[in-house]
Amino acid sequence: MNKKECRQQARSRLTSLSDADVRGRGESFAQALGQRPEYRQAGTVFCYLSVGREPDTFAFLRMALQDEKRVCAPVCIGKGVMRARQLSNLDKLEEGQYGIPVPPEGENWVEPEEIDFAVIPCVACGEDGTRLGHGAGFYDRFLQKGRFFRAALCHEELLFPHVPTEEHDEKMDLICTQSRVLTFGKGRDGE
Repeated sequence: MNKKECRQQARSRLTSLSDADVRGRGESFAQALGQRPEYRQAGTVFCYLSVGREPDTFAFLRMALQDEKRVCAPVCIGKGVMRARQLSNLDKLEEGQYGIPVPPEGENWVEPEEIDFAVIPCVACGEDGTRLGHGAGFYDRFLQKGRFFRAALCHEELLFPHVPTEEHDEKMDLICTQSRVLTFGKGRDGE
């Protein structure tokens, strides 16, 4: 299966899920990530702002702000270029490129080397730590700039044994579904 076919299969699976089921998973994701030592030790947390049927990140973001983490979120600033901007209030989001919410202008930029823990979106993931994005490469380029811990949120129904990857595709340290957490490399307990 190639990337295009995998994306089509994942989108078909996602369509079969009810809206209520998709929306109801945010707390499970937040609880699972909040228990991770990598999160608890992190000073700066990067997390995407979920839209549509993506795994809901707003419960996690509220938790991170309550835990007094320095929180930042992605902002697309050009073709294939993404940066992180500090997020201090979930009630003051603006609309960015592609209709995706972003932290408001005026908040500070956060450099990748300042990030300790990152929550990354996906179209699908593999049980081997592989991640398949939408295909624009924003996150793979961003991930190459930092050495932070990488956690992908993935609906269990979109978890495959393996997803197709290329040399530039970045693996995850952890994949979190609504029912389990898989760890790889830096994410293994005890390492």
